[in-house]
Amino acid sequence: MFSLKLEKNRFILSIFLFVFVLFLSLLLFFLQNKGRIEYRMFFVDNRTNKVISERRVVPFDKNREKKIEYFVNEFLSGSVNQSFRKTLFPLECKVAKVVLDTENKTLYLDLPANVLFADASGSIDIYKSIDLLKRNVKSNFNGLKHIFVSVGGENLLEK
Repeated sequence: MFSLKLEKNRFILSIFLFVFVLFLSLLLFFLQNKGRIEYRMFFVDNRTNKVISERRVVPFDKNREKKIEYFVNEFLSGSVNQSFRKTLFPLECKVAKVVLDTENKTLYLDLPANVLFADASGSIDIYKSIDLLKRNVKSNFNGLKHIFVSVGGENLLEK
């Protein structure tokens, strides 16, 4: 009788510990990712010329313009894959201005003028880079009809 009670108590204790550990891990998971959101970004593998994707976690903001700004800045930092020999934009490049026209579903991005100048990392063609930037924004932010990108406040001629 005593051993039966002991086994029952052990079983209840093990169930309790399992539920507690599960709850604690879920709590830590959600606290760790609080204020952050995951996006999928696409980059070109310069060796194979194939588009590859990466999951990136960026700060979350309720303001959609701010969300897009965080996303674009993360994209501008390039792929985390170190095997790529070229970057899309010069290192340390940040978006200068983000304006979202919600009525017309249009996004205006202004990049700094230094995106036009290749650095030591050998940035790829600016038009290809901007096209990939637009495709990334459209795939991660639904509802945008148009995306206009300027550099240093000047519109680039589209190819």
